[in-house]
Amino acid sequence: MLSKILEEIVEVAGYAPALELCRGFGGRTVRIPSPMVETHPLALTMGYHPACALSTRFGGEDLPVPAERTALMDLRNQRIVAAYVEREASVSALALEFGLTRKRITEVLDEAGVQRRSLTA
Repeated sequence: MLSKILEEIVEVAGYAPALELCRGFGGRTVRIPSPMVETHPLALTMGYHPACALSTRFGGEDLPVPAERTALMDLRNQRIVAAYVEREASVSALALEFGLTRKRITEVLDEAGVQRRSLTA
């Protein structure tokens, strides 16, 4: 499901800044400065305040940034699982909502280890 590092980036910096980070630096390992400065490429890419939060958490570390495509699919899959579990959306409804086949939705749920509901009541 959601990679551990992407999960931490989203938790620390927020959803949109995390996507901007993946869009700008995805597939590379980036040294996170401490302290962050406003002119650093990370701050210019994701915003100064999210970059500062990233610096507080990962300052001085080399951070492997997931590729944008991987990040987007991980986040999409997380939303599919959440919709299935929390909203109790059907596989068919999720397929329509996310533009995927029923088979792919069931694969996402299976990969996440989600126990699927029975069709009979």
